[in-house]
Amino acid sequence: METNARYKIAGGLSVAMAVLSVPVVLLAIVLEYASQTGAISALANRGVSDLLSLVSYGIAMYLYATLRHLFETRSGSRDFSRLLQTFIYLCAFLAACTAFGVLSAKIQLLVGLLSVLALVAFGIMSILFGFRLLRQNFELSGMRKPYAYTGIAVGICYASILLLPIGLLISVANDIIAALIFFGA
Repeated sequence: METNARYKIAGGLSVAMAVLSVPVVLLAIVLEYASQTGAISALANRGVSDLLSLVSYGIAMYLYATLRHLFETRSGSRDFSRLLQTFIYLCAFLAACTAFGVLSAKIQLLVGLLSVLALVAFGIMSILFGFRLLRQNFELSGMRKPYAYTGIAVGICYASILLLPIGLLISVANDIIAALIFFGA
C-alpha cells in the first residue's frame, strides 16, 4: 500500500476512534444496565461489548504499526520501534483476553485481572513513550509536544486505574492529535 494512502487511512481511523470511543463506553454502560434489568440477555451484552473491544484493539494495532512506520521514515531511527511494538503486543494480548473471556465464563475473573495488569502496563508504556517523544528533535506536523503531553496524561490515568474515565476523555484528544499527525504526513 502506498505510504500516503496508509497515513490517510490511519488518520481516518484515528478520527473514528476519537469520535466513537465515548459513545462505545456509554453503549457498554447502557447494555450492562439492560442486561441487569432483563431487557437483553447477558450473553448478548457481552457479545456486543466484546466485539466492539476486539474491533478497537485491531484498529489500535494498525495505528501503532503505522505510527512506527512514520517514526522510522521521518526520524530515520528505530528508537521507537520496540516501544510501539510493545503497544501492538499489549493490544493483541488484550484482544486475546477479551476473546478467552467470551469463550469461558470460568476464566473470566483471571482474564479480567490480566486485562487490568495489561492496562497498567499500557499506561506505563504511554508515559515512557511521551517522555521519549519529548526528547526528540524531529517534528510531527507541529504536534510532537501536544501528542507527547496527552500521551503522558493518558498513561498516568490508565496506570492509576482509578482515573480511567478521565484517561478515556484525554485519549480522545490524543487520537485527534494522532489524526492530525497522520494527515500532516
